[in-house]
Amino acid sequence: MFKKLPLLLLTATCLVAFIINSCKKDAHPDQQNKVSDPAIAQAKSWYESTYPTGNKLNSLATTGNKDLSQLIKPDWQHTASYSRFNQQVIEMPVDPSVKFGSAIKNMTTGQITNNAYSRSSFILLNNGTGYDAYVMTLIADSVYIKNDLSKLTRNTYSKREADFSGLVLYFTPKGKYVSGWRYKDGHIVIPGAGTPNKKVQDIAGPKLTPHNMEPTEDCIDWFWVTYDNGVPIDYQYLYTTCATPGQGGGGDAGNTPPDCPPGTSRTQSTGHLAVNNMPPPPPDDGGGGFPSPTTPGPCVVDAPVKDPCAEKNKVNAIAANTVISNQNAQILANSTTNEYGAEQTLRSLSSTTDYLNTTVRTDNATGAFDAVFHWDSTNGYTIGWSHGHPGNSAPSPDDVFGMANVLLLLRQSGASQKDVQFYQNNVSTTVVTKTGNYVVTVNDWNKLQGIYNNFSSSQISKDSFDDSYNLLTTTYSDDNNVPQAERQTYALLKTFGSSINVYKVSAGSTNYEPLTLSGADKVVTVGCP
Repeated sequence: MFKKLPLLLLTATCLVAFIINSCKKDAHPDQQNKVSDPAIAQAKSWYESTYPTGNKLNSLATTGNKDLSQLIKPDWQHTASYSRFNQQVIEMPVDPSVKFGSAIKNMTTGQITNNAYSRSSFILLNNGTGYDAYVMTLIADSVYIKNDLSKLTRNTYSKREADFSGLVLYFTPKGKYVSGWRYKDGHIVIPGAGTPNKKVQDIAGPKLTPHNMEPTEDCIDWFWVTYDNGVPIDYQYLYTTCATPGQGGGGDAGNTPPDCPPGTSRTQSTGHLAVNNMPPPPPDDGGGGFPSPTTPGPCVVDAPVKDPCAEKNKVNAIAANTVISNQNAQILANSTTNEYGAEQTLRSLSSTTDYLNTTVRTDNATGAFDAVFHWDSTNGYTIGWSHGHPGNSAPSPDDVFGMANVLLLLRQSGASQKDVQFYQNNVSTTVVTKTGNYVVTVNDWNKLQGIYNNFSSSQISKDSFDDSYNLLTTTYSDDNNVPQAERQTYALLKTFGSSINVYKVSAGSTNYEPLTLSGADKVVTVGCP
């Protein structure tokens, strides 16, 4: 398997996973069932039918969002009804039976905000036929709180204090991030422009060699940590922000959030994760409140980048390239006990067919190959790796994560967005075996980024991910004659879903075919026209 490059260390605090008792007693069950206002009663009925409770929350999730509706609920006895932005609004705090808190963690520095400086409330917006429900979470800067936690209660959807500094984040009751804004001294922060000609770093082997490129950007992955009574219960990737040094409008509650959550944009994108694409400040209705969750318009889900049937022609063309085919032949001949491999490196970014002849080599390991990543005009531009699996196994999760890991390195090196997009559009990893070869490409970078960030967030997440993957390989089929490589391919497709495309060519053939899971949950080839 491809050994992940040891160049990027995301420091994470291991969080203990707790089970939330689904039978936790409500502090005031009789009051919760008594709502006299017909409009509030109707909203309560809608909410409880749309977000029914009763699902038990367990340990930390590794690939998805925690369902907030199973942990917190509205306090229907303390509602506020009013009109704002031409919509009827019902706002209410979180029911006090759960001591809910939030924090933001900077994965670069390891810093985490004080969860006591957060406050969440429910916002129901009447859309004419029903409601749109959101959880509004405020995470305040310490310079705003000034040891006075009561200041949090002075900020609502319709009114904010003139000196508020911190984040306002909107989530669905299912826990999906919708949008967010940063405030400083009562004003929305818009990231500043970049500064060119700063020293950045090329990624070459185990060390980073400084070179001059432009522009320089510092990218930070932010995680959202949720608490019950001061105890962390969930830890998930939220978004990534990029800014030139000294820009970004940060405070101890973090930098300005991206305009849209990962995987979405205000307009249909080309598949890359756009960060800090902030529009002008939203209009204020004069009440000094916070922006609407969907200001200035709804975020649109990005379409998958690649059609596997169209992409297979590109996969076949790369495999037929003289340099690549010779590399793969050498890898196959040598990978009898140890893994051998080589980088797929372009001479320049002006051609996707002019490959440098990189050396096929081994690290004398039976289960790993250390690839070297270059991104410069002297050593070329690495857009893939080929390596052998002596045991004829399918690509592993580490082979997939290697591509995501390098993307983070490339972005943090200060490469231009054009270079980043070139890498995203062309990177692949190839596994060479005696029974056939595999190629894995990335179909949805946002989805893969979320899986990778959740995986790498803590040792607990890594162990849970590995356990789930291994379980999938054993439960795929009761037939002991099913090859292990097919079981591994099933686990890979099941784990990564639409974030990747997987192709396979049988030994002796030159035609790669995309693989998928059938309706019966079996590994099959895609029926390409």
